[in-house]
This record gives sequence, structure tokens and C-alpha cells, in this order.
Amino acid sequence: MNKILNNTSCLTTEQIRAYLREDLNEDQHFDVENHLLDCPLCTDAVEGFANNYNLLDELPELDFLGAKEAIITPTPTVIKQLPARKNWAMRIAASLLLLSIPIGGYLYWQSNETERILAANFVEEDNPLIGALRSGDNSLITNTELQNGLNAYQNKQYNVSLEILTSVLNTDPESVLANYYCGMAAAKLENWPVAEKQLKITRINAPDYFDEATWQLIATYLSQDKLTEAKELLYEVVENDKSHYQRRALEVLKKLK
Repeated sequence: MNKILNNTSCLTTEQIRAYLREDLNEDQHFDVENHLLDCPLCTDAVEGFANNYNLLDELPELDFLGAKEAIITPTPTVIKQLPARKNWAMRIAASLLLLSIPIGGYLYWQSNETERILAANFVEEDNPLIGALRSGDNSLITNTELQNGLNAYQNKQYNVSLEILTSVLNTDPESVLANYYCGMAAAKLENWPVAEKQLKITRINAPDYFDEATWQLIATYLSQDKLTEAKELLYEVVENDKSHYQRRALEVLKKLK
């Protein structure tokens, strides 16, 4: 993708239009003709424009990222007549492909913005509960089954962890760790309804873990592209001077706008 979106030796739409109108000087004309000898894609694109000269009028949205001036539609009288080599559908497809490269880059960047936000701001190592367990603090672990569920989570056996912790909650529905890590395991498995439910329960029933549960619930919303819900919680965190995530929440909000 990076290779395509950076500099390319293929012709731009401006070069194609100028070539078809015979607006190029001798050196520029030679360069284009020389390129067309070795590039089937650009050759098909030029032929597509030549035989369908109103193509740009039909797709004005494709030019908004790269064009600095209004599109000028060439008239049939000045279009170079090129010999037909392939069917018109293939030529139009090549034309669209050439035009869609900048659009594709923009959409690719935009679709991955949420993933970049999640990767930069919702890191597992920041989780204080896991940190406590790794340091040997087992004060919150009240039974062997809970310990097994947490161990499975740390070993990235999320299906196993979710099953064990769900069983723990059947007998001890107020277990803080069982609720929290049941939600976290569900989130890893993209079981969003369970993830949301358990993290919300943690927020309500465990004041000591309210901050962490809120932050992970925001991540759950972002992972589903529930931007409205995510922003509501982010604003809540920004307004909470006691929140460990206040500054980070503000940074995420700026990126989402």
C-alpha cells in the first residue's frame, strides 16, 4: 500500500488529459508515449478516457483529493483517436483503477484510524489488575476456580478463561475480578454484548476498579465503532480530575474529532 500511495511512475489524470488534448510539448509527449509502450495499465486507462471522454464528469468525487483545479472535460473533436485493443469495459476499469489510487489511500488511512488509537492508548500492560497478579498480589483471589480463570486469561486462553469465569459468577456474582476479566476475555473474543455487560457491572459494583473498567469499556465501544458511546465516556473521564486516564482521554477525543 505504501508503495502505491507514494511516488509512482504511472501517469496522473492530468497527464492523461493533457496527452489526449495534445497539450504536451515535444519532450513531455515523448515521455508519455515511451511510458505507454511499457505500461498496459496506463495504456488501457488512456484508451478508456479516449473512448469515454465524459468519464470524469460521471465520477467527480474521485478527483477531489488530488486535483487543484476544476475538471475540464475534453470535447470529442480534440480527442486523439487510438486503435482499439481491448473491450471498453476493461479500459474503463483501468481508468477507474488509476483514479482510485488516491481515494483508496485516503479510505485505507481513515478506516485504520480507530485501530491506531486503540493500539496507542489501550495497552494491556497498563492494566493494574494484571500487574498486581504478576507481582504476586493474590489478596483478591478467593478460590481456585477464579485463579484458574485468571491464569487462563494471562496465558491468552480467552475461551477457557471466559468459560471458567462465567462459572465463578454463577456462584459469586459480585466477584470483582471475575466480572472484570470475564468482560476482558469476552472483548478479546469480540463477544461485545458480554464484554459491555461485565465491564458495566464492574464500573457499578467496584469503585476501586471504576477507572480501569471505564477505560476498557471505551475500548470496547471503539472496537465496535460506537463512537457516540465512546465519546460520552471519554468526556466523563476528562471531567474527572481523579481519573488516571484524564489526559489520555483528552488526546483520544482530539483524534476522534
